[in-house]
Amino acid sequence: MLYGMSAEQRIAEHLAVSERGEVRVGENGMRWRVTTPDSVHSDAADPEMLYAAALASCLHQSVVLEASKEGVPTESSRVRATVTLKLVQEKFTMQAAVAVELPGTDDNTARSIQQRAWQSCPMTRNIDITFEEQPSGA
Repeated sequence: MLYGMSAEQRIAEHLAVSERGEVRVGENGMRWRVTTPDSVHSDAADPEMLYAAALASCLHQSVVLEASKEGVPTESSRVRATVTLKLVQEKFTMQAAVAVELPGTDDNTARSIQQRAWQSCPMTRNIDITFEEQPSGA
């Protein structure tokens, strides 16, 4: 169990709102201009960029956690995530590929850490998504 948590314990919850070409997290939190993947705006992110960043950072935190259990140093560790948006038979699909780097770690140990990190990172498993009722008057 992670950090002595009970069987189910909420450890983080964030509200993100996307409207009018911007996404923000929290009431007064971080904001990003958002655009479509084919846009020429270099100062805006598209959803696939944000997903790649979230996937890479989540998996990297899991790698660090799993490596620390074995005393494997992670100062030079790195996770790269590539997210590709495709149009297949008139439907958008998304594909992700990740690469984990643990310099100075033998292949078997690195592979074991990577597999455990993959299992512990919530963004690499099925994510439960529910549709909430829209508030009246919205």
